[in-house]
Amino acid sequence: MPHPQPLALILAGGALTVTPALLTIAAQAELVIAADSGLRHAQPLGLSPDLIVGDFDSVSAADLARYPHVPHQRHPPEKDWLDLELAVDEALKRGAKELIIAGGLGDRFDQSLAAVLLVARLKGRGERVFMHSGDKQVHLLVGAEQLTLPLPIGQRFSLLSLVPELSGEALSVVSVSGAKYPLDRHRLELGVGLGVSNEVAATPLEVVTEAGLVAVIVE
Repeated sequence: MPHPQPLALILAGGALTVTPALLTIAAQAELVIAADSGLRHAQPLGLSPDLIVGDFDSVSAADLARYPHVPHQRHPPEKDWLDLELAVDEALKRGAKELIIAGGLGDRFDQSLAAVLLVARLKGRGERVFMHSGDKQVHLLVGAEQLTLPLPIGQRFSLLSLVPELSGEALSVVSVSGAKYPLDRHRLELGVGLGVSNEVAATPLEVVTEAGLVAVIVE
């Protein structure tokens, strides 16, 4: 039976910027799984993955050659799952209690949106998971949750409700403190710009939700 791994870092194939915060996360990770071309992020972060997962249609031969002793879990290209999904599932099977996805946002909008919605699905199941690509973070708050982020003053962030209106009611209820534009139990609607391009005015930033599904995007 695999030894429990509390913190797992999943290296996805999107964009990533090496920052001190991301290097700290990498140093704390007790399990590292690369999803296909996400393997290219391992060396800049000073990591040697525990596993490489995917259909291997985008990972480079040079990156694979750099880690000859790392186990591979190869899947056929014609499959029903993203490489990122397969990596996440493997991390959970190995007992991960918290998942951080690095490189989950990239040039392909469909892949990026699928990654965000994967995080939403995992959060809905009670998993601890968020996305951190160095210069960007995505946190999904489900139901009643509190998020505290030690961000620098002036840092831009946005709040987006991902819940459609039912019976004329906006189901995402959110409060924000430490922001240039604070909110107090605001019923945030799907598809409106009110929560976009806010700024941190005092640290830490605190976001509290009472209901719904809210994406907190830091960039």
